[in-house]
Amino acid sequence: MARANRRTAARQWDVVSVLASCLAAFVLACLPLACQSGLSEGVEGRGCGPAGECLAGYVCDAVSKKCVRNGGAMPLACGEGETVCGGACVVLSDDENNCRSCGTTCSAPPHGSPVCLDSECSFACKAGFLACGTSCVDAASDVENCGTCGHACPAAAGGVAACRDGACAVDCAASFSPCAGTCVDVSNDPARCGGCDTTCSAAQTCDLGQCQAGCSGGRENCGGSCMDTSSSPLNCGQCGMACPVPANGSALCQAGICGLKCADGFELCGSACVALATDAQNCGACAQACDAPAHGVGVCVAGKCGVSCDPGFALCGSACIDTNTSSGNCGGCDKPCGANEACSAGKCVNGCPGGKTNCGGSCIDTATDPAHCTTCDKACPSVANGSATCTGNGCDIACAAGFAPCNGACIKLDDTQNCGACGVVCAAKPNSSAVCGAKGCDIACNFGYTNCGGACVDLTSDLAHCGSCPVACGAQQVCATGKCGNVCTGTDTSCGGSCVNLQTSTSHCGDCTKVCMPPDNATPTCAAATCGFTCISPYIQCGSACANTKIDALNCGGCTKVCPTKPHATPVCSNSQCSTTCDTGYSQCKGVCIDTNTDRNNCGQCGHKCDPGETCKAGKCG
Repeated sequence: MARANRRTAARQWDVVSVLASCLAAFVLACLPLACQSGLSEGVEGRGCGPAGECLAGYVCDAVSKKCVRNGGAMPLACGEGETVCGGACVVLSDDENNCRSCGTTCSAPPHGSPVCLDSECSFACKAGFLACGTSCVDAASDVENCGTCGHACPAAAGGVAACRDGACAVDCAASFSPCAGTCVDVSNDPARCGGCDTTCSAAQTCDLGQCQAGCSGGRENCGGSCMDTSSSPLNCGQCGMACPVPANGSALCQAGICGLKCADGFELCGSACVALATDAQNCGACAQACDAPAHGVGVCVAGKCGVSCDPGFALCGSACIDTNTSSGNCGGCDKPCGANEACSAGKCVNGCPGGKTNCGGSCIDTATDPAHCTTCDKACPSVANGSATCTGNGCDIACAAGFAPCNGACIKLDDTQNCGACGVVCAAKPNSSAVCGAKGCDIACNFGYTNCGGACVDLTSDLAHCGSCPVACGAQQVCATGKCGNVCTGTDTSCGGSCVNLQTSTSHCGDCTKVCMPPDNATPTCAAATCGFTCISPYIQCGSACANTKIDALNCGGCTKVCPTKPHATPVCSNSQCSTTCDTGYSQCKGVCIDTNTDRNNCGQCGHKCDPGETCKAGKCG
């Protein structure tokens, strides 16, 4: 009996031994397969498990989805809602360096800090700076945004515009005196002759700071001012020919030819005074413009170009990407969807959800997307001082603070063509210029004329307002030197009872019926019985009109200097420099507007060339 039990036990042990051997062989055979399965088993570079699992001493890198060593330490223990990015625990919804996904970084303009809000990139301006569009400005000192966004300090003839503590001011040139917020040459201004409070009569001139009957020393009578037209920036070469006043500089006139002088710290580039350290059109050197990606702007910091993306767009390389819809960066930078997939809400899908259209692998609402407005291939044109929008009816615009939409442009409603509202034109009246003031349209009377009931009259000669507005002369009388009498004196001519000088009167220039009427933004003149006009600063005379050469794309930096029109772009004149703003969805690469989603020489971002034989699709070469 005992012998039988021993034989039974031996047979059972043999079975167990065989089973153990088989199990060991099975494990050894399966181990290589396990190392390549969903759970990486301590092998560097193997893929993570489905839920990001790795063995002790390893962590799952969220970018590569592979297990990497954690410095020999235990795996990083992140809290709820945190993700391991680059060996650190982060919250993807609020980390500016890992926004929505690891490695997706946010950007900011100069004087700003990038932020990630609810998985969307944006920026916040640093203390003391104000967000104006996509820029951070010092509203206490910025002449283009003085006190608030869009409030530009006007250019000053005879000085340089300045902003101090959020209020506009002017720094007068050495030969000019500050008078009621303007810079005046008291040596020749008949309204302030010799001092801010001394006014010459309409029949006099101001010559070397004295009211006189005429001009001396070869100077010309320019509307009562005795001017040396070889050196006067306001009358350069001839009366009324003002030289353009640049931002950050002053106008010069030498030998009757206009020139510029830049303020300290600024360099002359073309017709503009710029700071080479910060000017994106002249970054580090004149004409060295920074590239501007779609949905972002080029910025210049310390003379080096960079990129700042619009809110809602992430910086992927040097491109600004909407990771919600980009099929090449779906949910994060460099996360491409498959060949037959599209990107919707940051995830790759087989078909776009209801209401969305597949535009090159991006699920787009063509009723609202300005880069694909109504159809995939319809990009809305950009606009200076605003942005393109898309409605159910097509393209539209939204203007920045301080600007209003008018005929497809964003403008300030403070000029005589759009005073208070788009299309409201201020009309000039005889002996005056039209102005747009705080209360709307108004007139500014010429020097020597007085506003009497909305009409500008010469109280020294006007029969109905002789000496003062309410005094009218009798039917058989004339008004001479501000008094009612019987005959005109000297060389004056009676025009309906008003004794006038036909050589200089803007109401009777050359004959009694000739009234001088100026173009927009100008005042009328009469010299040697011939009508003329003087443009109101910052406008200068360009042919028979007055132009602001700092912002006029047809006269940018000087008369007839037209900013060129380019494909997929809108010409812009800013600070006397021509540039372009690209249509929505296009990037500006070396001054040309490019679709980096399809351009082989600029695939995904400016300057990235695909290899021979490759094409560019959704910003990726392949």
